[in-house]
Amino acid sequence: MAISLNLNGKTHSVHDEPGTPVLWVIRDELKLTGTKFGCGVAITERAFTNYIEFNH
Repeated sequence: MAISLNLNGKTHSVHDEPGTPVLWVIRDELKLTGTKFGCGVAITERAFTNYIEFNH
């Protein structure tokens, strides 16, 4: 699935499988490795925030 992401003011186009976590796309596809995985159980509040706006 092809999508466009605007991250830090830059637009990136990526092609990934549906269901791929946004974190994997940011780190693995776009090589923006400053983004880290938290605990995975939502107890590290505010450790990682995504603001997602869908434009159709």
